[in-house]
Amino acid sequence: MYKRQVPGDCVLATGAGATTTAYTPVPTDSGKYLRLAVTATNSAGTVTSVSAVSAQVTGKGDQVITITAPASLVAGALASNVSAVSDMGTTVTLSSATPLVCTVAAGKVTPVSAGRCQIDATSAATTYYNAGSASVELYVSAVSQTITFAPADRPFSANTATLNATSTSGLAVSYASSTPAICTVSGSTLTYVNVGTCTITASQAGNSVYACLLYTSDAADE
Repeated sequence: MYKRQVPGDCVLATGAGATTTAYTPVPTDSGKYLRLAVTATNSAGTVTSVSAVSAQVTGKGDQVITITAPASLVAGALASNVSAVSDMGTTVTLSSATPLVCTVAAGKVTPVSAGRCQIDATSAATTYYNAGSASVELYVSAVSQTITFAPADRPFSANTATLNATSTSGLAVSYASSTPAICTVSGSTLTYVNVGTCTITASQAGNSVYACLLYTSDAADE
């Protein structure tokens, strides 16, 4: 047998007309039960009628926040739209939990570098609803790059040559010889050791925005 408690507010009707006082639940009423008291007064006297117990007054409700964000991003690309709404209509604030990978401002998410981007959405508690929160993760991919590298065949008598590969990222390119018995590399200088096919690998290690890349080319010594 539960204990029936009655909040102080109730609906009141008096005189020839009906005057009502609306009941608005407050946090302290959580767990209580509401009854409706009606008082009628005329020349014959006054009668008060109390209704049956209503459903129990519950505590604060929970908010459900929904975030709308792009499925993926590319490092260094333009900002994309991001938004969030609460099913209770409260104000939602967006922020980035990974500012080195992505930033969030003014309804936009900006990819900064390759990696995992986490966007958080929060809404403050109100009189009737608990604080709400939600998060979404998306991956920021690195930008692909290409290397242009086409060393020409050279006579063995030339002895050395300067390698000049370029990358679309604008980052410096490194070189290595896969055939040290035929040729060696120091920095960007190629030195012929013997007659044959010299195989050179040009590489770019990438950074927080660009993906790494290897490119192999052959140059024959005559």
